[in-house]
Amino acid sequence: MKPSILVTAFGPFGDFSQNPSALLAAELGEDEAETTVLPVSYRSVEQFLSAAHHLTHETVLMLGAHKNAAMLTVERRARNWVSDRPDVEGVARDEGPILEGRDPWRASQLFEGWHGLPPYWTVSDDCGAYLCNYLYFRMLGFQRRFRVGFVHVPPVEVVPLERQVTALRRLLEKVGSS
Repeated sequence: MKPSILVTAFGPFGDFSQNPSALLAAELGEDEAETTVLPVSYRSVEQFLSAAHHLTHETVLMLGAHKNAAMLTVERRARNWVSDRPDVEGVARDEGPILEGRDPWRASQLFEGWHGLPPYWTVSDDCGAYLCNYLYFRMLGFQRRFRVGFVHVPPVEVVPLERQVTALRRLLEKVGSS
């Protein structure tokens, strides 16, 4: 039976020769979630978004690394804004709205009403303006088909991978039971 949760992560970029989100996703078992790692490129994200119409999962939980994070961070919303920072292929978008004429913010329904996050977790209402936010904002447009959420993860030097794996498993249990 196919897992009802898809976990996406990102590959290497910037200071991360090994992206902690990809390391974390690799630790999940096949019975916990299906996983996929996307290159940190607009082209790859657009390909994933094009295929999202065909996803059969109940939940898509996306992971991305944040070099300044001190804990795993539940991102409750994404903003309709992207920076002009280039991706790993050197492609940069014009700074501005992701989708013209759309709401400035989209909120995830996945995390609504949650209280008492497990240890090593915090909450944010601003997913940034780079590819994580770009993917999240676009994926939130699919909330009628499946639940969508995003988590920024810290470097493994800040929170060891084993602790992150335990924390993510607890979150996946909560997602699976809600």
